[in-house]
Amino acid sequence: MSRFVPYLAEEAIERDAASLIGEYERARGVTIEPPIPVEDIVEKYLKLRIDFDDMHARHNVPRPPNGQPDILGAIYGDGSIFIDESLDPEENPSREGRYRFTLAHEGGGHWRLHQHLIVQDAAQTSFLDAASEPKFICRSREAKERVEWQADFYASCLLMPRKMVFAAWNEFFPDRKQRVLQPETPVAHSFVEIPRIHASVGDFDISETEDEALERFCKPLAERFVVSPIAMRIRLEKLGLLHRMVPLQRLLSGRKSGPFFDETVKCKVDRRNTAQRRGRTGSRPETSISPASCAAPDTNCSICAPRDGARCSSSGTARPGARTCFRSTATGRRCRPSRFSPPSRT
Repeated sequence: MSRFVPYLAEEAIERDAASLIGEYERARGVTIEPPIPVEDIVEKYLKLRIDFDDMHARHNVPRPPNGQPDILGAIYGDGSIFIDESLDPEENPSREGRYRFTLAHEGGGHWRLHQHLIVQDAAQTSFLDAASEPKFICRSREAKERVEWQADFYASCLLMPRKMVFAAWNEFFPDRKQRVLQPETPVAHSFVEIPRIHASVGDFDISETEDEALERFCKPLAERFVVSPIAMRIRLEKLGLLHRMVPLQRLLSGRKSGPFFDETVKCKVDRRNTAQRRGRTGSRPETSISPASCAAPDTNCSICAPRDGARCSSSGTARPGARTCFRSTATGRRCRPSRFSPPSRT
């Protein structure tokens, strides 16, 4: 039977993950530092049972030809979580990061976000014995489905909270600059480059892939949070601290941007201009001009100096043909015709 999974904004998922950490801190009277104690949160605070099993044998599903498990975990109607035995950190310490992420995925993501789809009505549960059937079987091939993406993103936010990641980033990199993979073709930018490793063996040239180079860079931070380098790479890319290539906006504008590059202003302007072109409003589309054509530019103009919202006339008041400055985060600072220019004086 298909289940409807509503859309959840990333901000809402991240807030709930942060809220869960806060609830645990208040309940235990502790202050959490990385790594996040995900086992205690799931088992002692959320009161969910954790166990290991051969998930393919448990669900009568053959393993893939490569022998690696495709089913990593499952959560049941009674709140019990089973994780594939290959991820047991006591037996396979090298897979502890993957185990913690799977646990956060099941006990954090699915239980907190999809509990209404997991917990059954008491009468229905006793009649159908629903507690013995898994409500979510998490398979690697289903990672892009909405329900699995939500649980994955929740696990990422829970294990690598935004504030803690930024604090660790500032500790590891006092310059606080974003990092970018070294471009194959040199290009001017303000990021710090991550070098690619190249090696030659006889007549063969061996080079790192993009993922390998980025995950090598992420390994120290991954060890701090006890997650896999893959999970840390994805989180840093999501937070805008790590880039595969120099962002196009930076190449176009040549200006600096923060780790959370915001195009809100540009999008609003583009939508308004589109509406104006279609005749929804009577005002003219906003146009971009250069500093040289700015009416009576002075040091208060945001084209000429880093102050936004100032008039472009030296007297500080708009006149016919004068332009009012505003800021567009994606294309640099531009000017638009003043809509409130007083009538010309004769």
